[in-house]
Amino acid sequence: MKNDPVLNRIQEARHIISMQCDHEPKKLVAYYLQRQKNHQSKLFNDNKNVDVETNVECVKRCETKQA
Repeated sequence: MKNDPVLNRIQEARHIISMQCDHEPKKLVAYYLQRQKNHQSKLFNDNKNVDVETNVECVKRCETKQA
């Protein structure tokens, strides 16, 4: 794979976010869901019937099943 500076910057940013979430998937998902909720008006959404709250509830149900 070529050394692409744009991709390198994206990977670096994602790694920093992961470090801030202690590399824990649940924390990472919670982080991204919160970001999605905070910036929902800026996001492209093909499916107007599904909102962030639905996604959050889905993640909570999955966490409950795994516990």
